Amino acid sequence: MIIDVVVPGIHCTGCTGRIERILNKQEGVTSAKADVNTKLVTVDFDPAVIDTAAIRSAIERLGFTCEI
Repeated sequence: MIIDVVVPGIHCTGCTGRIERILNKQEGVTSAKADVNTKLVTVDFDPAVIDTAAIRSAIERLGFTCEI
């Protein structure tokens, strides 16, 4: 399953790198790509392993707010 997560606090490539690293370490996430221009994080994941609440929680632990 692929979702786009809106993360308004993305301001630089450092932000995108932090988000991508934390999400790509989550079990069940196949890939995560953050875009500083659109403020979107595209996450490809297996919903049988990880749910959207866990994805949201991982992003929020970094200090960002997000909308799924």
